[in-house]
Amino acid sequence: MEEDGEWTEKRSAEEGEILIIVGEDEEDEGWMRVLSCKGDVGYIWRGRLFSARRLDETG
Repeated sequence: MEEDGEWTEKRSAEEGEILIIVGEDEEDEGWMRVLSCKGDVGYIWRGRLFSARRLDETG
């Protein structure tokens, strides 16, 4: 899944907090983005987790 403006909008999570960001566009319907305070990211679609990885893979 490509990174676009909707998904790359800056969000911050406090220590120990997990953010669930729901896709707002029609093409994103059914997708949720998972962001932790450590920058780990994954996508949930229809209850399944996909593509867990670091947000900043260079650091």
